[in-house]
Amino acid sequence: MTQPQTLSEVQWGSGKEVSARVVELGAATEVAFEDQFTVQDSTDNWQKHSNFLSGLGLSSQGEVLGELSQQMRPTQADTKLSDHGEIGLAKNGEFTAFGSTRKLVEGDGNRTVTSALSTDDGYLWVESPNYGSASRTWRLFTGGPGNQSKLLAKSKNDDEFGNDEWNVEVAVPVADDKSVYWSTLTTKANGSTSSSVLQHSPSEDDKSKIFADDATSPAVLDQGIAVLDLVTENGTEKNSEKHVAKSISLHTKQADPEVLLTGSSLLDDTVAFTGLVGQGETLMAQLADKFLVTNLQNKDVTAVALPADSRAVGYAICGQHAAWQVVDSGGASDGWQYLLDLETNELSKVAKEGLTGTAFCNGDYFAWGVRGTGYSTNDAYVEVMKWKK
Repeated sequence: MTQPQTLSEVQWGSGKEVSARVVELGAATEVAFEDQFTVQDSTDNWQKHSNFLSGLGLSSQGEVLGELSQQMRPTQADTKLSDHGEIGLAKNGEFTAFGSTRKLVEGDGNRTVTSALSTDDGYLWVESPNYGSASRTWRLFTGGPGNQSKLLAKSKNDDEFGNDEWNVEVAVPVADDKSVYWSTLTTKANGSTSSSVLQHSPSEDDKSKIFADDATSPAVLDQGIAVLDLVTENGTEKNSEKHVAKSISLHTKQADPEVLLTGSSLLDDTVAFTGLVGQGETLMAQLADKFLVTNLQNKDVTAVALPADSRAVGYAICGQHAAWQVVDSGGASDGWQYLLDLETNELSKVAKEGLTGTAFCNGDYFAWGVRGTGYSTNDAYVEVMKWKK
């Protein structure tokens, strides 16, 4: 059993030291694929020259939630053409499309689905126009098989709303039983920009509102919503700014935000928390060269030491497992899917060539993205597996 160590990079919001098990990736136990999973499905049959399926999530039944895209050919005479793929569910070679969103937002031109989420009440997804200056705007929809799709929220138009514009390159929604949350760039009254977490309650049919200022990457926990807190640092260019996540806080309706973890003052100003993901009592985030898996209830922390110039990606909490992959500075996978058992703290790894750095899970099902054999990025596909008990 690895002995706990005091981490120099991070401390609890109370100011107390964080004690953690520090483990190396090389210490992970290799587990055979067939000992961990049983194969359920694959979307590799969709990856053709004229259309392809991009996997973005899983349903509770192991269906791949994604976009079936076709080659888009807008004409010079019609730059407002809204021709794009369909969001839906794929399983065993069949694709069930959701209700069309083409007429819900007029004049976008081609759009693409950038993120999607399965919830107890249906599905959420974000579409972004994929051309020119509009590529950073977003539209948040809800819907599902057999239902009409509904526009929940959208970024505001620059010409009409000026400094109130809300936009983001890739908005990734999360949801609890009442609301949807996502982070987006915001422009303040003084002209400065930052990121805020927005909230929308579909049952109340209200407008989106700012849930947390100077924050990003919301994560739904049993206790509330955790976010990365941003501070403004001077950028390398003249008169430029950059927003750095120096702490993680918890937001609840019952009390003021509580700082959960904060980076050490000994760290360089540019070192920040990245990629917050949470579920139940567990949070995952990276800080410096440590990938942190934290149980907030019992303050149990596992700190995975990452190799130089590498980062954790595609991480998710899947039942009793924390899952992630590791890529180098160029985005190339090290060829392993890492799994941390949240009950026993045992670290294992499953070998897989061509991992894309994406993984999804829902209930008994787990999936990862795999690169195809072609040269196009469109030939990546999703393999769906079921956890072995």
